[in-house]
Amino acid sequence: MSNAFTPISPLRQRFRPLWWLGINYLAFRHYVHKDLSQSQMYTLSPKTVDVLKKLDSPVNIYTFLDERMTGQVGQITTLLKEYQRVGGKNVSVEKIDPAYDIARASALQKKLHFDGTDHLVIFEYKDRNQFVKQADLYDINPMTGQVGSFKGEQQFTSAIITLTEG
Repeated sequence: MSNAFTPISPLRQRFRPLWWLGINYLAFRHYVHKDLSQSQMYTLSPKTVDVLKKLDSPVNIYTFLDERMTGQVGQITTLLKEYQRVGGKNVSVEKIDPAYDIARASALQKKLHFDGTDHLVIFEYKDRNQFVKQADLYDINPMTGQVGSFKGEQQFTSAIITLTEG
């Protein structure tokens, strides 16, 4: 009768944790960010990457989004994280929820001169700012009200270009 279980040698048992530590160390040191979505929705265009890499001052991005639109908020947030990753220290993103942080929302409304009822993504660069309405980030069929394609990258990059060249 043969034994299906083969014991692991004590030497292999000792080196197994070291092997896993080595693999984890290499994975941490050589991190690769890859968009595996079929549509490559979260891969920024070369033009956007170029604009973000050439920033000479920080761009502060504030979001005042309609949290009831969870799918839209998720897409916008993910895209802004990608902007932040590529832009590095020159891109910061701050989510503002006026229901929970009334003081911060009010301060930004006064500073940037906008109505707090709008759902916006606000780009601030030096002494200038640009507003992108949440509704403008999507193509919407006027007949059916059906939400179409996401235009976030085009809108956001356009706002940054307007600020940096203005």
